[in-house]
Amino acid sequence: MSTGAVGSTAPPVAAGAPEKVFWGQKWEDNGFAKNEIHFDKTAKVMRDIFVALDGLSKELGDRYTWMDIACAPGGFSRFLCADPRSERGFGITLPVTEGGFRLLFTWSSPDERKFSVKFQDLLTLEPENCKPGHDGNVDLILSDAQYLPLRKADQPGPDPSLARAASSNPSLGIWALLFQQLRLGCSNLRNGGIMMFRLNLKDDNIDWYHESVCQIIAFVDAVFETMVLFKSGKSHQSDGTTYMVCRGFCKGEFEAMGAGELLRKSMNVSCFEGNVGGFRNMAPIFAHIGVSSEVRKRTRECFKTCMDAITRYKDGDFSYEATVKEWSCARKAPHLKLTARVTLGNAMPWAASRAAAHHLDRAATDIAQLAERLDPARKVDLADLVAFREDLARRCQETIAALRARAEEVRFILDAAQEA
Repeated sequence: MSTGAVGSTAPPVAAGAPEKVFWGQKWEDNGFAKNEIHFDKTAKVMRDIFVALDGLSKELGDRYTWMDIACAPGGFSRFLCADPRSERGFGITLPVTEGGFRLLFTWSSPDERKFSVKFQDLLTLEPENCKPGHDGNVDLILSDAQYLPLRKADQPGPDPSLARAASSNPSLGIWALLFQQLRLGCSNLRNGGIMMFRLNLKDDNIDWYHESVCQIIAFVDAVFETMVLFKSGKSHQSDGTTYMVCRGFCKGEFEAMGAGELLRKSMNVSCFEGNVGGFRNMAPIFAHIGVSSEVRKRTRECFKTCMDAITRYKDGDFSYEATVKEWSCARKAPHLKLTARVTLGNAMPWAASRAAAHHLDRAATDIAQLAERLDPARKVDLADLVAFREDLARRCQETIAALRARAEEVRFILDAAQEA
């Protein structure tokens, strides 16, 4: 005999059952019409990432803002708009008249009106022009750009003949986009935030490509705390498309290495270099960041994880579950060190901050020694006072000279780095 309410056909709910989070009760498999398949797929990929990573609750908290680079047709951001925690989103997308995807937003609901879009070629944008009317950094960056000139004419979506070639070498066009996505994204991401970007991990047997991916992972290793590889089990199963979800952004490290300018110059190299070997050797971001044995090992693991998932799919021995693997970055900064670098880095380069801290510490030691000589319990005669004054004047001059010399050293280092 049923114990439910009279006339009710719903199954009884267990007492104290936790309420399902929004991504567990929306965006089911019949979410969109077939003619909006790409929009549908990206929304579900975003849902699966939230399921796998517990909604990124630790980093995003109760309220967050986001930026979606190359956002059309809009599945990622449409999913985030439905998240009650999301406050505001900003998108960048190529206009349809220039070969971009059509953005499937109507702005007819309060959820969709959280999202505003700039229609512009992202390769022509500067970081400060990405978020109209919003000065602060966002909590989450999404970037999923495709190199549209390489799309096949019979694929659903934009006409590839309208898309402008970004590079003299078609193989490097996607790298120009990736460098610019990292530049725009990290420049607008708050300290401790999250960035997700697409990476193709299928061409492990191509030396220059493997090395380039290795350098990108080294960059992630330098400015984030953890990295998650996510490969969907429901989309792009037979190709190398993966998403790197990077958490714990260290803005101080990004600014200290001048990464924004290095990425801009690397984007230009990708656009104008015709030889893939020359690209790897000439991209400034690659030349600046060394690759450790730990990063090389992680790169091999990334390629293997992706290829194993592709093999399972092609052999028919697979499920629709996503492949997820997480690594702690080898150069993870302790919380106190992270906070200090970011606080000082807002006012001056990290190198100058370290030099200033060193000399301030030396000055504090000198003052402590002088303070001991002013102990009221000690008898002080006139000769002692004269000697004390001379000693104080000498130490002040030494400190001033040392600070000026170090300032010259720092200026020389920064000028040399800028020229390089």
